[in-house]
Amino acid sequence: MNPEDLQPILAQFPISTATASHLLPTIEPVINCYSNIHLLDHHITVYAPYSESPTAIARIQSQMCELFGGVTSMFVIGGWLDQQGNLINEDILMIKSFATATTFANCLATVLAIAHEMGVNLNQEAVSVEIGNSQGSLMLLLANH
Repeated sequence: MNPEDLQPILAQFPISTATASHLLPTIEPVINCYSNIHLLDHHITVYAPYSESPTAIARIQSQMCELFGGVTSMFVIGGWLDQQGNLINEDILMIKSFATATTFANCLATVLAIAHEMGVNLNQEAVSVEIGNSQGSLMLLLANH
């Protein structure tokens, strides 16, 4: 990858052209040191209710590792309102993988099926899956009823 090849990529991020023009000469030596840089510009994140079943969550992590080569997981607190309007907080594990556009397209349906199955098995009303690229992201809500 040449520094000139990064120009369209950098143009997608909210940085000024002055910053971009200064950034390319700065990263050129880094790029030249590596013969095999891959751009993973798509991501998919499954929001899993951790407290329900750590074993099921570990299975999703393993499956996503097989599809994408790795995952990054982070604990967060999710919240929703029950039928009485009470706030219910729960521990959520965000399981995120990055991919090329081709791998993302080839694996998206599989990840959605995995997430949906987890939701059904854990008796969840819905499961959230975030998909995106360098342009932004979308949240998909997979209803299980």
